[in-house]
Amino acid sequence: MPVKYEYDQNSNIVHTRPYGELSTSEMKVYFKELINDDEIKTGFVEVVHFENVENFLFSSNEASSIFELYNKLKENKRLRATVYIGERDIHFGVARMLETLHEINNQKDDVFVLRNEVEADKIFNNIFS
Repeated sequence: MPVKYEYDQNSNIVHTRPYGELSTSEMKVYFKELINDDEIKTGFVEVVHFENVENFLFSSNEASSIFELYNKLKENKRLRATVYIGERDIHFGVARMLETLHEINNQKDDVFVLRNEVEADKIFNNIFS
């Protein structure tokens, strides 16, 4: 499966690392796994690291199909925020597209698009305060 994640209980952060070619079907499997993962505490933050993605196999219309599961994840686990980290231009561009889709689907989603983990550390202080 090209989407792997690690959960840090101390910080209540899920670090997600898709790799290879990423499609919406793999993203849907990932969301279902998070929803069913009993170790993840409510109010967690999702951090998506795109550095290992070689190709994105979806359009913006196809990406919109993930929001039903994303909303279920928010409802079940009270997902606090999603942080996309895209250091390369292609990764950053897709992250911005996903941010726009969040705005279209639910303007209340807390979504951040960043270039690196240093920026993420600053965001975490704001999210958890």
